[in-house]
Amino acid sequence: MIWFEWQDLSPALHAELLAHFRKNILSDVTLFQAVEEKDQQRLLVTLLERLNPCQYGPGDTVFHVGEIGRNVYFVINGEVDLVDPKTREIVATFRKGSFFGENCLVTGEEVRPFTVRARSWSDICSLSKMDLDICLIDFPDAASVIRITAQVFLLAISTVRIDGPNN
Repeated sequence: MIWFEWQDLSPALHAELLAHFRKNILSDVTLFQAVEEKDQQRLLVTLLERLNPCQYGPGDTVFHVGEIGRNVYFVINGEVDLVDPKTREIVATFRKGSFFGENCLVTGEEVRPFTVRARSWSDICSLSKMDLDICLIDFPDAASVIRITAQVFLLAISTVRIDGPNN
């Protein structure tokens, strides 16, 4: 049996294996769907190398209101709830293919406006803003699209908070 370490692989083979094993993690995430097709696949492969997988149990807190956001999160499996800190009501539930914590990508909005808590056993990957910024150096058009998408989603969540979850 041949045993190898990831770092022993050539960069091209490493990227290809990551793309194969993790191909569905980011491909359906709306944060990246508006990126031009010519850049999308290369960008996603680049980002896959920097994802950090984590698992949360029911009731576990991913982050608290008031924390400085340094990561955006992607739900691989399970469900997490966005909880309003004042009313303690669930404002939104994120499922497979969803992302949250996008406020870290919006300049001036880095403080978390909500608490996020796992509703069920959840597999989540995080991506630091710093890693995303490094990857986006080679994709300036994608960087603009991703930041605009993050702003739109943050505005939508803020509107739910102001109007109430049932309006």
